[in-house]
Amino acid sequence: MTTMNTLLLAPALSPLDPGTQGMGAAIRDFAHSLDQEGWQVTVVIGLSPSADLQRVALAQRLERVEIDGRSLVIHEGTMEGGKIKLIAVAVDQSSATPEPSHVLQAALTLIDPPESIQVWPKTQSALTWAATLAKAPISIAHIAEPKTGHRFSVEGFDTAAMLILPSAGCAQRMRRAKDSKLSPFSEKLFGFVPGYDSREWNPGRDSLLRTRLNPPTLATKEENKKALRAELGLPDADVPLIGIVSRISAMQRSVGEEILKLGVQLVGAEAGPAIESLVSRAPNQVACPNLTTDREKRQLRHRILAAADFVIMPQQNMASSQLFPCRYGAAIIARDKGEFAERLINFDPQTLTGSGFLYTEEHELSAAVARALAAWQKGEKTRTALIERSVALDLSWTTPTLRLGEWVGGLAKQELPKKDPAKTK
Repeated sequence: MTTMNTLLLAPALSPLDPGTQGMGAAIRDFAHSLDQEGWQVTVVIGLSPSADLQRVALAQRLERVEIDGRSLVIHEGTMEGGKIKLIAVAVDQSSATPEPSHVLQAALTLIDPPESIQVWPKTQSALTWAATLAKAPISIAHIAEPKTGHRFSVEGFDTAAMLILPSAGCAQRMRRAKDSKLSPFSEKLFGFVPGYDSREWNPGRDSLLRTRLNPPTLATKEENKKALRAELGLPDADVPLIGIVSRISAMQRSVGEEILKLGVQLVGAEAGPAIESLVSRAPNQVACPNLTTDREKRQLRHRILAAADFVIMPQQNMASSQLFPCRYGAAIIARDKGEFAERLINFDPQTLTGSGFLYTEEHELSAAVARALAAWQKGEKTRTALIERSVALDLSWTTPTLRLGEWVGGLAKQELPKKDPAKTK
């Protein structure tokens, strides 16, 4: 694996940016993983008006930097742990967030040009300027799966060496798509599944739970299940509890009714037409309180994961792994796409292997729930295996970091592979 001096031009960083937990936490964890694997990492960020400087140890430099007629203020410090250099740039006497290229230029007045620069949406416009440096760095752009809409920008992608998508399957689809904005860059497309946010989703230290899961077992999950049912007004029945921790707007009403006929219980943290109609039809089987704040919803998600036997997850583009329910011993029910296709194998109750319940089309969701129910009904041995198989999944940032090192090593030798390695499960 190749390691190098890399600069991460971040659009958000936790805990500096409150309210950007997903992207901010992902870049924080990715930076630490790179550092642990031997990369020399510098994180650079343009300060937004909402940035909380009190939560990060940053010292302001006394002198200002003038770039394109703008006076910029620079703050220096280190990320948690003290090894990774952190540079934060603000526009002097302004609440505006500085342009990414200005942030990059300001940072390079303090440090030597890095061997590689990594950017995300909202900072990718700096790629064009980076290409003008005397020794242009290897430019890596991390992007979400693009849509066909006009809002998706490819600015600077012609100068990038690699475009990283959130899964190998996504990269393969974009290579095949003839009308995609990424078609001209098909040879640069790669994909890896990110790691999960281990600080947000840590069942062994989760203070929001009735009983901490250290580790998740049938007994500890049962205690949390009883507490959640009492909280939400559901009967304490001998049926599996299925959680829904994000809005599933595409669930067809007929599919929801089919799931209810199976006799399971559903609990949700995100109200929406799909689950609200089920609550009104079967209040003894379905519960989803009408919470008004993001904080309340987040807290309920934690309690649902600790109690749920299974979790229905929609396919979304996320900065960090969507498999975090597995850390709480909740087996995932999801479409056979993206990260779920790459990391989950259908659970086999005969061999007690596999770690999820996958389906292909939306109307097949109820059939996947039926398979999960059938496995649960086989008893404690099978239920324990489901928990253990879920918890055992590798959700760390180490695997994608190692894979990036292999790709960069190939690029340095002009041998960058044109396709992702075969997916592993």
